[in-house]
Amino acid sequence: MSKPNLPQFSAWLFLRKWYIEGDTKVSEVSYLNEITEEIAQLQKSEAQLARQYGMSGVIDSVEVLMKTKALALSDGKFTRVQKMVRTKLEIPFLVPNCGPIIPHCPPRTSASHFWAILIGIDGYQSSPLRGCVSDAISMEKFLIEVLGVPKNHIQTLHGPQIHTPDVSTLPNRANIIRMLLSLAGNLDIETGDNIIIYYSGHGSCYQCSEYYFDKDSPSTTVSIAGAGSTEALCPMDRDMLDENGVTIPDISDREFNSILTQISRSKGHRITVILDCCHAGSITRGIDEQGARRVPPLSRASLEEMLVSADRTMKDFPGYRSVLAEDWCPDMDSHVVLAACREYEFAKARRVTREDGTVGFNGIFTESLIGLLKSDTLGEGSTYLDLIDALPRFTFQSPVVAGKRKNTRLWDQD
Repeated sequence: MSKPNLPQFSAWLFLRKWYIEGDTKVSEVSYLNEITEEIAQLQKSEAQLARQYGMSGVIDSVEVLMKTKALALSDGKFTRVQKMVRTKLEIPFLVPNCGPIIPHCPPRTSASHFWAILIGIDGYQSSPLRGCVSDAISMEKFLIEVLGVPKNHIQTLHGPQIHTPDVSTLPNRANIIRMLLSLAGNLDIETGDNIIIYYSGHGSCYQCSEYYFDKDSPSTTVSIAGAGSTEALCPMDRDMLDENGVTIPDISDREFNSILTQISRSKGHRITVILDCCHAGSITRGIDEQGARRVPPLSRASLEEMLVSADRTMKDFPGYRSVLAEDWCPDMDSHVVLAACREYEFAKARRVTREDGTVGFNGIFTESLIGLLKSDTLGEGSTYLDLIDALPRFTFQSPVVAGKRKNTRLWDQD
């Protein structure tokens, strides 16, 4: 049996080989010891980078990884941090989750202080998806029927495969940006209210070093160097032409993060971002993984326009730090993000039979997340980390949480 030469075939694949093929030379315990030793070596590199970034206290591995990506440091530094994060996250596959189950209690935060934007996109011109619109509908149903969120506190953008004539309700780039920015100026939203931003659709990843931007070239507006990467959400009209004949770009993580910062400045930091998509870049490029919620990046021109467009939109906001800055780094204090999978994995949907007998598709992450939130597993004291730890792991899909406030209680309750 030949081994696929892919980084994601790691601990779980090795143990599968051990059990199925009868390789008894290496036990589960010894393999755990090897991982622990490897982590110890990799953590030295992580600690050095954390000190370099001015980080104090407990080191957040995900934050170090994101900052390393944003600062576009050398391939070697980025690879070491990336490997350390992956290895640490593999341990739950080897040992059962034996943490205490917190008694179930309803959250104390009033439902009238919840607001949400829910985006689901199936109808891409290229690489259409199934299940993303139904995911957004399921999330809306959960918020209204379980949490009691008023319907008029929820804004939705649905992109079905059969397009609606009402362009204002479609999740195109302009509508997504407009709706997100509207949260910052909504006078009905009080400081400290809970804001949920949910996205189900395609994601993408741009390896900036592959685009060879020349800062001295008169035709180049953006200078991107090194081994960094830019992740992106894909609006329904990506790669189409706007009214000026310019290709419509994706929404970069830099632009999205800058918008979240503006929202938090006026409404507080109780912002929960839920992403049922994947941003697998070069690792998955060329792999035909049917149903995966990721698409290849657009052209070099679109990458440049993606960042320039973000700067154009955000530059007049107070305190804005340009997404074009070479030392740009994400604001991880404004929000907590729950993501369907790690950056090198796939976010997928599965076929389901609904209550009315019809067959449809649900995102695996969204379905699991809603099911867990409706169960008695989590309680008033549960944190975002508890939530992620309680979610099931699937092949090529392990949910993650990021943000400086990930240790706070769900919905950051008072």
